[in-house]
This record gives sequence, C-alpha cells and structure tokens, in this order.
Amino acid sequence: MNNFIIVIPAYNPDIRMVEVVKNLVDKFKFIIVVNDGSKVNSLKYFNEIKDNVILLKNKENKGKGYSLKKAFKYVIEKEIKVDGVITMDSDGQHLVEDVEKIAKKLNENKRNKIESVLLGSRDFREKQVPIRSKIGNKISSYIFKNKKGVYIKDTQTGLRGIPIKYLKELIMIKGERFEYEQNVLNFIVDNKILIEEIKIHTIYLKKSHSNFKTLKDSKKIFNTFR
Repeated sequence: MNNFIIVIPAYNPDIRMVEVVKNLVDKFKFIIVVNDGSKVNSLKYFNEIKDNVILLKNKENKGKGYSLKKAFKYVIEKEIKVDGVITMDSDGQHLVEDVEKIAKKLNENKRNKIESVLLGSRDFREKQVPIRSKIGNKISSYIFKNKKGVYIKDTQTGLRGIPIKYLKELIMIKGERFEYEQNVLNFIVDNKILIEEIKIHTIYLKKSHSNFKTLKDSKKIFNTFR
C-alpha cells in the first residue's frame, strides 16, 4: 500500500484520530494530517502522532476544502512519488479495511489502465444512520442526478481515492469548506472522469462531534448546483 498517500484533515479531534493513525502507520508509508486551526485542548492528540505522520497546520480554522488542497499542494511541491491520494476523516468513521479496499482497487485500476475516482459508499438504509443524514444524503443525491445526470449513492463521503494525475486540477477547484467536496464531484462529472463507488461500512459513532454546520454548510453545498 506504500504507493498511496493518506490525507486526513482534522479540526478539534479527539483520541479517535490517534487510533486512526495508529491503525494506518503499518499499512501506509505516507500519511498527511492537517491541523485545521484546532483549539489548544486538541493539540495533545496531534503531538501523539507527529512522529508517524507529515503534520501540516493552518494558523486558524480554514475549512475542510482548504485543508485538503493544502495537503494536495504539499504532495505536488515535495514531488512525493505516489500513484494516488486517499482522503479520509479523522473521527473513526472510516475503517482501515475500507481504506485498504480503496487502495487495492486503485492498484487494480492502475494495472488495467483505468483512471477513475473512487468513492467510499455508505448504506444509508441501515438502522444506525441518523434520520438527518438519511434525508440530507437522499436530497443531495437527487439534486445531483437532476443537475448532472449521474446518480451517486453517497455524495458526501469523505473516503475517496484519487489517481495522482488529477491532483493539480483538484487544487484549482473553488471551495474552502464542505462545499469543496461537492465541487470536486461536479468537476469529475463535467470532465467525464469515471466514478466508481466502493461499498464501505456505515459507522455512526455515539458522542460523535461533526464540524458540519447543518444550515450554513448545506446552503453552500446546494449552491454548487447553480
């Protein structure tokens, strides 16, 4: 799995981020964690992983999109020799086995000369999924299908596999916060890049804290369809 780099944006993480990194270090050579201007009480968690990752930092909270692009720029500027990038969240919602599944599929696609973007797709029909998430994703998928003509089961997934050839273009895409990931999907479809959805585990953790601001960020995401 050493030919892929893991990118993890993190804002005010807890011990789950440390556990995520510990589970990844033996599987992947390169891991980038971006501290998105987290508060002081979260710094101890970054200190626990700093020897095992490439740790980047925003001086203030800039947003998930900004942090992803910061990591992408680092990969390009440092000329890190990898075949692709895998983005994931820091809160434990993505299992290592699912990250490995994305990496294996990217490897398989490379052998077969297929340059598709992979999306880790959750099953929103499962009982543990909050009603708000079920409704939000259903609306997002419907609007995306209506506007772009492509149906995607999980438009808001943070687990994505991206071939290295697309990285420079993704840096140029607008969006600093959660709307960036939607803009990326728009770009992929508009440029007729193949999308493959890979089934992953559907995990919603108790006492999970989301940095997604329901009304504010939803408005930004839906504005990307205009």
